Amino acid sequence: MKEILTEMNATMNKLEKEKMLSWSDFDNLLTKYNWTYDDYECALRVVHTRTTMIHKREPNARWVNQYNEEILRAWNANMDIQFVLDPYACAKYLMSYTTKPEREMSLLLEATHKECREGNMSVRE
Repeated sequence: MKEILTEMNATMNKLEKEKMLSWSDFDNLLTKYNWTYDDYECALRVVHTRTTMIHKREPNARWVNQYNEEILRAWNANMDIQFVLDPYACAKYLMSYTTKPEREMSLLLEATHKECREGNMSVRE
């Protein structure tokens, strides 16, 4: 099953280099391997070891991160929105993100601490 998915992905990559992908390309791959769309979804469930939300997209948009159009207009930057399906994994991610060492922030906090110790009260404001 994994071999077929790998081969399907390689074929999609090749087709993607040649032209814009369409659903007929994907449908042709399913036919080639005598799979239904349900078989394909089942294979994805076997390959992915953790709960994953897979959004249906146009095949030519398969490398585009998850996004929300309204947030994209307001944020105007890259985003990769993911559903939280495992509360423990979410908490672990947040902790690792908020505690990761950032040199600039460390230097800023050190400088602020030094200014406060030296009596610069405007820094506290």
